[in-house]
Amino acid sequence: MAPVASTTVVMVNSFHDTPASCMCPVCRQNVISRIEYNSGLLTWLIFGILIFLGCIIGCCLIPCCVNSCKDVNHYCPNCKHLIHKYKRL
Repeated sequence: MAPVASTTVVMVNSFHDTPASCMCPVCRQNVISRIEYNSGLLTWLIFGILIFLGCIIGCCLIPCCVNSCKDVNHYCPNCKHLIHKYKRL
């Protein structure tokens, strides 16, 4: 008897800091997600480090203005349902 090989395909969602193509679990439509940036743990950690280093005049607020420091929420553009939260930390 010859061994039988089987292949399993695993779909990996690429929910990072850019819009992703996915199927909404609520409206069951194939969509490209709408993203929204929110301050998360990394933002507040950098803020705290800058305060500790003496940047108290306003430089400590820079992480709150930089999207690459923030968490990303992915929403369905059709039904506005939250699909995924991408956390930097």
